[in-house]
Amino acid sequence: MDSDDRIVEAARAVRPYVDELSDEAAAVDEALVEALGLPPPERDELIVEIFDSSDELRDWFAAFVETGLPPDVVGIRERAIEPLPGPGGPVEPLRYACPNQDYVVYKTSVGRYRCPTHRIPLVQQEASGP
Repeated sequence: MDSDDRIVEAARAVRPYVDELSDEAAAVDEALVEALGLPPPERDELIVEIFDSSDELRDWFAAFVETGLPPDVVGIRERAIEPLPGPGGPVEPLRYACPNQDYVVYKTSVGRYRCPTHRIPLVQQEASGP
């Protein structure tokens, strides 16, 4: 995943975390949805501006760009092991994405998730971390 792809993926992936990262969560989420609908490079510039709007968003973005995964998922991935008798190792997160490409969530367990923008089921995909 190149840096432009990581910027767009970060904008999609941060949406489930916006409530805990910003006091203006609704406005930030709305700005992200709007930015994701723009063509590059305007889209990428606006996304970076949104992440620069607070220290919490900036830190989350930096961690995501480094690993390609949300910071809390990286922590789970590093701590998790498979049950015996199989070999121990990290559990790879699953990526659930909106077919309209404006929302993703990373989970370490299978589930049914819906896009808050379009109210449609998210599609399960393999995460493409480091």
